[in-house]
Amino acid sequence: MKKIVKNSMVILVTVALISIPFGTSALAESTYKKGDISAGAMAADILFARPVGILAVVTGSVLFVVALPFSAQTG
Repeated sequence: MKKIVKNSMVILVTVALISIPFGTSALAESTYKKGDISAGAMAADILFARPVGILAVVTGSVLFVVALPFSAQTG
């Protein structure tokens, strides 16, 4: 019985991971209109959103590396 449940979950997760990108790209295409982006939005993106995103990635990476030895000790 456990083998059937495990196989079903593997198939379900595989199908979900394969099908999700198709749905999100269709949704993004239907909500985006060309020429809808203003100069102010582009300036805010380049001056605020991109640096904050890069900072978040660097901070997360540093925290991961710092926590790694403690995680490895607990097994």
